[in-house]
Amino acid sequence: SKLTGEKGMGLEKAYDDILKGKDGYKYYQKDSKGNELPGSVIVDKEAVDGKDIYTTLDSNLQLRLEEVMDDVFEKSTPDNITAMLMSAKTGEILAASQRPTFDPQTKEGLSGDDAVWQNMLIQTPYEPGSTMKVFTVAAALDSGNLNENETFQSGKIQVYDTTISDWKPEGKGTMTYRQALAWSSNVGMVHLEQKMGTTWQQYLNKFGFGKTTNSGLPYEEVGAINDKNPVDTAMSAFGQAIGVTNFQMMQGFTAIANKGTMLKPQIVKKITDEEGKEKVYGPEEVGNPIKPETADKVLDYMKDT
Repeated sequence: SKLTGEKGMGLEKAYDDILKGKDGYKYYQKDSKGNELPGSVIVDKEAVDGKDIYTTLDSNLQLRLEEVMDDVFEKSTPDNITAMLMSAKTGEILAASQRPTFDPQTKEGLSGDDAVWQNMLIQTPYEPGSTMKVFTVAAALDSGNLNENETFQSGKIQVYDTTISDWKPEGKGTMTYRQALAWSSNVGMVHLEQKMGTTWQQYLNKFGFGKTTNSGLPYEEVGAINDKNPVDTAMSAFGQAIGVTNFQMMQGFTAIANKGTMLKPQIVKKITDEEGKEKVYGPEEVGNPIKPETADKVLDYMKDT
């Protein structure tokens, strides 16, 4: 929740109506002693019990993730971290966490009553950096703009008034476009983006960037695709000048893992009522941004890395 004073947060806020049930009530006439007069009931509405929500989280994996997060947070002292483990074939979130965090029982970790608390997995867009290169290569392959044996000169490239460099500005000499992913070459990605032209933005859209994943969780952000100028567009090909959420990235990666079929990230497994009736949530397909053979090829390229 944005403010801790608000009613609930996260899943509890999103599913408040389902969890809390409904009050019942009864209208009737009373005698002087306060007893119900027979036959006088006008309205009699039964109370409805709240339902139970089962999440997709695996408690062992969640516990392990929390330990790892504590470890990294202590050793590296970053401003923040998000992490998510997801079943690629179903979109089910098996573990998810962030730092900084707080204890929901004691509220320890929240400074003051008006502390702003964010679910950073959906509320805090960030620049994905080199993890975006997987999508650049997928888009270039799928649109017929990547010849894996064609070569380019790594190191630096001039885009209008901006010099874009590889992580080693002197480069690794001549390399192929297949090697561009393995060596994480920014220059290679800019070349691919320039070959694609406006097609690159179409693929960003197909992969779900710049729009909600419809997680159902409160305050989900959509991030931002900055394509007002060609330098930003070039930089988005290697994950800068673009804002994404953790959920968007995970959703996009399911397309690479599932032969082009993109699945929505799921956090709720099922909802049951007191009579044992169940509503089960299965995998939900949300698009086919790339062809099956493209996905297979990208996975091959990722193995080179």
